[in-house]
Amino acid sequence: MTKVSSNKGAKKLAKLLFLILGLALFINGIISTHFSGMGLGVILTYIFALVLILNFISIQFMNKRFVTFVCHLILFIFVLMLVYSGFVYTYGKDDTVTYKEDAVIVLGTTVLGDQPCADLEKRLEATIEYNKKNPDALIIVTGGQGTDENKSEAYVMNKYLSNAGINKSQIIMEDKATSTVENFKYSAEILNREIGSEPKVAYISNDFHIFRAGILANEAGINDATHYHGNTPWYMIIPNGLRESVVTIKMWLID
Repeated sequence: MTKVSSNKGAKKLAKLLFLILGLALFINGIISTHFSGMGLGVILTYIFALVLILNFISIQFMNKRFVTFVCHLILFIFVLMLVYSGFVYTYGKDDTVTYKEDAVIVLGTTVLGDQPCADLEKRLEATIEYNKKNPDALIIVTGGQGTDENKSEAYVMNKYLSNAGINKSQIIMEDKATSTVENFKYSAEILNREIGSEPKVAYISNDFHIFRAGILANEAGINDATHYHGNTPWYMIIPNGLRESVVTIKMWLID
């Protein structure tokens, strides 16, 4: 009897855990939407939150084995994405800059009006930190204007860094890029024009983005680039990790 009761208790706890995790993930999505907008990572967060809640409902009230099986399959994919997320976050936190670089490329991301989103603000804070240790490095802020943006990412980044006290003459705006690939492609053209061949380059992004960005930098001809990371806001850790899993698969299989 004790063993049977123990098993029932464990099952109840597991079911309750699905509900709690689903609700927590859904709240995470709401907070992320408020501070960073509705991007792919946030959409994925909502999807997995609803799957967790649906799984609880299916087990607790419906007893539909097929629904439960599908939910478990999706949640298995979710776990794999989280494992990959753990890798990219760990990799991204290991900075390789020497503070002897000729230039730094600051990779853009979403802006909200004329303000950076939370992720972009962390990249800009990292740029300011780097500049204190290597004030002579040229700073290229790269990012165009999205269809849902009032200003280009480069404009917002330039304004933020200038207001922080960095000399405007030291900052070059690249405001055409619409992807990380184009960030590096157009920045490479600026590097060739401003510095010449084989400059020492670092790129700055959030920790979750560093790994993939390094691959794309090499593809753009920016070889042996070092990197420096900005942390990810706590509420964006899961959404950004999920998004990075999807876009990395896309990069390997399609691009």
